Amino acid sequence: MPTHPRRPRRVRTRSRLVALALATVVVVVGCRPPLPGQDPFYDPPAPAPTSQPGDVLSSRPSTFTLDPLARTPVPGVSSWQIAYRSTDALGQPMAVTGTVLVPQTPWLGGDRPVVT
Repeated sequence: MPTHPRRPRRVRTRSRLVALALATVVVVVGCRPPLPGQDPFYDPPAPAPTSQPGDVLSSRPSTFTLDPLARTPVPGVSSWQIAYRSTDALGQPMAVTGTVLVPQTPWLGGDRPVVT
């Protein structure tokens, strides 16, 4: 007769999921993108932009994910990080950043609506 009771399948499955999650974290930590403070994309231009509010100053493709650890891309979406001209609370020009998501599915209803 075994000295240890057999663990239920649910506990074994949970243990495997935890081990897989930890292995994923170890792999992903080595290839994470830089933090915003270490990424020149987020450095505000000097002098402040003199273009019109909403004008794009720079852009780059990005990966949109709902899972920051594994960084699994959301299917059916193209995404870009953009820096664009805005104004501060005093009406002074400034650069801000955001992410633009564009569905890859064709839109069949006329002009594609914009959601912000």
